[in-house]
Amino acid sequence: MKSTVRYLALTGMVVLAACGDDGLTAGTLSAAEAEELAGAIFSQSFLSALTLNYDQPAQSPEGPQLATYTTTIETTASCPLGGLVAVDAFVDVAVDDQTGAGDVDFSVDLTHSGCVVQGQNGTEFSLTGNPGILFNFLMSTDGGENASFSGSITGAVDFGMVGVEKQGMCQISYDFSGTSSQQGFSFQASGSVCSNNVSQSFSID
Repeated sequence: MKSTVRYLALTGMVVLAACGDDGLTAGTLSAAEAEELAGAIFSQSFLSALTLNYDQPAQSPEGPQLATYTTTIETTASCPLGGLVAVDAFVDVAVDDQTGAGDVDFSVDLTHSGCVVQGQNGTEFSLTGNPGILFNFLMSTDGGENASFSGSITGAVDFGMVGVEKQGMCQISYDFSGTSSQQGFSFQASGSVCSNNVSQSFSID
């Protein structure tokens, strides 16, 4: 599935370290390149989580009730531009069995294998888990199109910029929050990406 990540504002970017201590083996990402990579990883991770196929609670004949259950999911998905990502997810659900309103807590381990993703300016990155990405987030939904999200992305990947002689290892640790509506998804995120401090706001259509 290919999505378009449209950046609305970028603020508070400070380049921290040169390549000596961050594990990069052939070229350090600039702040702009790190933002492209972060947005691409976030979009792919978020959509991988939201498209997981987990059972919905059966409606109770006695009327609306709170349905609580947990499930685990292991699958392998294709990446937008080639390659694969292994998904190992734990999902904790507490929702109204009639409307679907409630909370869904996701903990998703993602291990990329030659997974090619694209940033908002068209830069393509090939990703391989080193060891991988942990994507945690809580979704609170009204059972329709409106929801709020909060969570974090941590871990590390080996990256290569497609068509560019720049590759290395990128460590990621940042928090995000966001909302969804009929107009799509909007998010705010801040943290450390490839030895850059990043604060950004973006949307996913």
